[in-house]
Amino acid sequence: MVDLDAGSTSLLQQGTQFVVPRAWLALRVLIWLPHQLQVLRVLRHPQSAALTRQYPRMAFKYLNKYVALRLPMKTRRSIFLSHFQCLQRAFKATFLDSAQRLSPTPWRQTIEQRAFRVAIELIAIMGCEGELRLVFYMDEHEVSRLIFVFASGRDFNLSDQTIAIVSGIQGARDFERVKLATKTCCDVRAAHILMAALGALAEATHISTILGPHEKRQPLCGDKSFFSYGGFFEMYGKEIPHQQMYHIGVPYFHKPILEVKASHRRRNRRKRQFTDDVRAQTVVAIQDYLA
Repeated sequence: MVDLDAGSTSLLQQGTQFVVPRAWLALRVLIWLPHQLQVLRVLRHPQSAALTRQYPRMAFKYLNKYVALRLPMKTRRSIFLSHFQCLQRAFKATFLDSAQRLSPTPWRQTIEQRAFRVAIELIAIMGCEGELRLVFYMDEHEVSRLIFVFASGRDFNLSDQTIAIVSGIQGARDFERVKLATKTCCDVRAAHILMAALGALAEATHISTILGPHEKRQPLCGDKSFFSYGGFFEMYGKEIPHQQMYHIGVPYFHKPILEVKASHRRRNRRKRQFTDDVRAQTVVAIQDYLA
């Protein structure tokens, strides 16, 4: 009888863990039904309609963790809507289908007989970090990815109609591959190559502000992040007081070369030239996908 009671208790606990979150999700959908209908109307646009039919749960992903921690649901929903509305305004109707099936490649280069490229891809449909990612490949092996989403500036007390938010940066676990890619690409780290591509994408779509959440606001890592988001974003912009969020202007600001140590200037110029080339090629290539 003791074993039976224990088994019943365990089964009840498992059932509760399964049912309660879904019941709570359904309740929230009912409460926010008018807003959810607005989401569905936006997703019925020709650019995203096929994707929504294929992944119907996508319309509800903002109800949980999304883009950054400690965002109210109203803000999460606004980001989700603004992202798709921006794509519909700025990009061709075929863009999302291309990102899902073809991985558009706005930058590619062969260096020392190794093929490098940056591709635009759809993130996992139910991923909580965002909707799109830039992926840096070496010989078709992933080196690093940068996840981002478009959003409305008003949700962050900014005057910009549209901004971009970098919601995640992840390197490959094969550290030797990462080191080789960095060395071959003029000692430019993969994350900086991806930021150059994102900056170019922002310029091409007339976006002048990028936000970068501190590691403590990362939806997948929180305090357990092994990437120093704060240290990385400080190279591009300034922290917004009391928000654990970094404000980055586009185009990026470079420290005047005369302020760089004389012994480092040659290397610094070489690295800047590399990222400038990534930016220039990406700005031109992305025009093929704009409306």
